[in-house]
Amino acid sequence: MGMGNWDSAAAYASQVPATFKWWLDFTSTIGGRNPLSGISRGGNFTHGIHPAFTGIHPSFDGTGFNFRDDNIIAPQTDPRIQHDPTDRTGHNGLTPLYKLRAGLRYSAYTGKTFAPASAACPACTGTPVSDTTNFVYIARFDTDILLADYVEAQHQYFEALANKDITANAAAVLAFVNARRAVGNQPAVTLSGQALKTELRNQRARDLFMGGFRLPDLRRWTRFDPGNGPFAAGSYFPTGTHPNPTWGQYGAWTCFPIPLQEYEGNPNLPRPADPTVPPSI
Repeated sequence: MGMGNWDSAAAYASQVPATFKWWLDFTSTIGGRNPLSGISRGGNFTHGIHPAFTGIHPSFDGTGFNFRDDNIIAPQTDPRIQHDPTDRTGHNGLTPLYKLRAGLRYSAYTGKTFAPASAACPACTGTPVSDTTNFVYIARFDTDILLADYVEAQHQYFEALANKDITANAAAVLAFVNARRAVGNQPAVTLSGQALKTELRNQRARDLFMGGFRLPDLRRWTRFDPGNGPFAAGSYFPTGTHPNPTWGQYGAWTCFPIPLQEYEGNPNLPRPADPTVPPSI
């Protein structure tokens, strides 16, 4: 996928069986604990959802709610992305975050929702916010994480089809998109062209949420489909003011800089002419 070889990507992804799941296993024993467990709850948590995730935070998309509002319960109909209804500042005491419950990539995932059952969402469960036993924060000591599975392979397959020819493959891509929307208690859509690609990416973001895929996804889309992201000038990376106002504006970097030690230890790795200028995608 990263090389833009859509035929090979689709061919390999199509070979992954529906039962395939490769877990990163953790235990309650010291030395084998999930490292996210200590930063998922309490006052030391460090992760939440950007207010413009997938273009707009899923809990505020057309609901009348705004980022930092309280009592965000009714909009939380997608079990893949659930979070506490009130934001808190975490480890740094500055950045507003909504504490996350376990998503699809985590063994503690239950498919539950804070949103109650309704005509629009009959599968919603209305699980109480206080129930952290059956509806746990994203990771406990022994919470396993999916490294790879059939769902992720299917996203690779249909993204490859969409990038090769979104017109010829529209029916197949749309069927997959609507199947994934059903998992999120979302109604089916009728889309084509760039709008269908965008929704495919939206479903990928929801299915793989907190699975470690986001940065390479954004870089790949920037490389092969530039100008079609949700931010200013079609960027896939956030632009403008950071949600933490004390941090000012987003910069131009779209990758982690190579540490100085890597340059010092590898004479075959040329140093950048100007270390303040990010490399191209």
